[in-house]
Amino acid sequence: MHFIPANESRFFTWFFERYTEWSLKRRFKQIWVKQEYTPKSDSKTVYFMNHNMWWDGLIPLYLNRHFFHQNARALMEDKQMWQYSFFSKIGAFSINLEDPRSALRSLRYAVESMKRDHSCLFIYPEGTITPAFRKKAGIQTRIGMAISAAWE
Repeated sequence: MHFIPANESRFFTWFFERYTEWSLKRRFKQIWVKQEYTPKSDSKTVYFMNHNMWWDGLIPLYLNRHFFHQNARALMEDKQMWQYSFFSKIGAFSINLEDPRSALRSLRYAVESMKRDHSCLFIYPEGTITPAFRKKAGIQTRIGMAISAAWE
């Protein structure tokens, strides 16, 4: 499969920010966020998130809009990106975990993305949706190997 770069659209970002907020308000009585980190204007941040639900890909929009205010991008497996291509319009780009060269290309793209002003990157190291009740959530080892290769 070919690499899918982020192709942010102001309209899609605006729409999905509102959709996410509406979805959260519809499903939850209250939302509490304990924020101990506030990025400075020159901060560049990598966020590692749990992947417990199908709509975890939209949570960064909510967090970024209300708390972080950074230029966000997210890493997403290419199989999912082909299925849900709209994610590229809100800042996601693909990674092929079965092809080390392709994964390296994605990680280099991530490094380039982090050169943008006030940038951030959201990563789900589990690689797949992992139920919250599971005692140990494994980290996708192919991601770890590819990250090591990217920094060399």
